[in-house]
Amino acid sequence: MKTVAEVLVELGKLSPEDLGRARRAQQNPDEPLDDVLEHLGLLSSSTKALAVARVHNLPLAKAADFPPSRPALLGLSPKFLRDAKALPIALREDGIVLAMADPGAAYVIDAVRLASGRPVIPWVAAGSDIEAALNRYFPAGEALTEPAAEALAGGGEGAEEDIQRLQDLAREAPVIRLVNQIIADAVEARASDIHIEPFRDELRLRYRVDGALRHIPAPPARLARAISSRIKILARLNIAERRLPQDGRARFAVAGREIDMRIATMPTIHGESISIRLLEDMAEAPSFASLGLSAGAEETLRRALAAPHGMVLATGPTGSGKTTLLRSPQHAQPRGLQHPHRRGSDRIPDSRHQPGPGQGGDRPELRAAPALDGAA
Repeated sequence: MKTVAEVLVELGKLSPEDLGRARRAQQNPDEPLDDVLEHLGLLSSSTKALAVARVHNLPLAKAADFPPSRPALLGLSPKFLRDAKALPIALREDGIVLAMADPGAAYVIDAVRLASGRPVIPWVAAGSDIEAALNRYFPAGEALTEPAAEALAGGGEGAEEDIQRLQDLAREAPVIRLVNQIIADAVEARASDIHIEPFRDELRLRYRVDGALRHIPAPPARLARAISSRIKILARLNIAERRLPQDGRARFAVAGREIDMRIATMPTIHGESISIRLLEDMAEAPSFASLGLSAGAEETLRRALAAPHGMVLATGPTGSGKTTLLRSPQHAQPRGLQHPHRRGSDRIPDSRHQPGPGQGGDRPELRAAPALDGAA
């Protein structure tokens, strides 16, 4: 039987160089190489599932194959399913269709067969799809303790809250797991921003992908304060302050990738609205080839960068890649923005730290003329 790594190379989903890097990072020979690849950020959960299905010659379950409502668990606990990364998705005459991230885990198949008294038909599914489905079927609020639930439901508008209880609530495992899943799903979707907005009867969750906002199934509205408190703890903000805007930074690791998060809160009449900018920590500046520029646009940009003076403006909506574009000259021309007679614009956004150009926030009190005086 071929290994998952071998199938990935055959499918063109993994380069030999990345495979060698994973083997060097493999500390324990018994550790599956595909797990190492996933931890290094070289393999997505969906691509891994495709390769696992090929290796075991099993059907691949997509997110659309999961039932819209909570399936019958047949005596299985949600905790067991989370730990096993498995979920029954269909009940047929010939047995139970069990979506599994690892169909080689015989103990899971045996446990489901014993608990249900029915044959098990294993399918392969992405671990992220199984986790997202479990979060949808079993919201984190169902696992909160009764005192915590009272802390969320209690107190009308203007009531003073016990800050210590709010901190305890934000540190409970279900809330931590829910916030981690929201961030991980956004990174998996290649989102540039996460927007969490409370309303009277609902909590709205949206991801910005390719400049457009996408509505995502959101947790129950009663968890709004717990989620905002957890995010504020991550950014080291004052969770007791809910009447003034706050902003901060945090770092988050997803499948071995370090993500920088710029977090901003804004008080509204129904709670705090939260915006999170996601920035992947790049080891080096991106190349022009990775930007997808047309040949004509690339040539125009190179001519502008080679000029002894002038200005390059990058404009576009949020998340369209302006900062990434402004980083690319450092890769394409090693001396580009480091030229002894050229200065990088001090209006390059400070959302992502980068060497070379001076960076500063776009503050109204800073006049344009002093900035331009030194850029000639």
